[in-house]
Amino acid sequence: MAWTLKIDAEDRARKDKAIEIARGMKRKNISIETIIELTGLTEEEVDCNPNSAPNRCSFTLL
Repeated sequence: MAWTLKIDAEDRARKDKAIEIARGMKRKNISIETIIELTGLTEEEVDCNPNSAPNRCSFTLL
């Protein structure tokens, strides 16, 4: 079980980093389609801004 939790934590850390990168790409006006292609995130993950619309996000950023 501890091994599974470690993998889950590593997966979450990778996802958080991809979201951080996607936010930077959005600030540089890179298209959502390109961000999705390069980060592997979903459109919802790329387009979500929990600070301005927390109810739009179906996931929680740590």
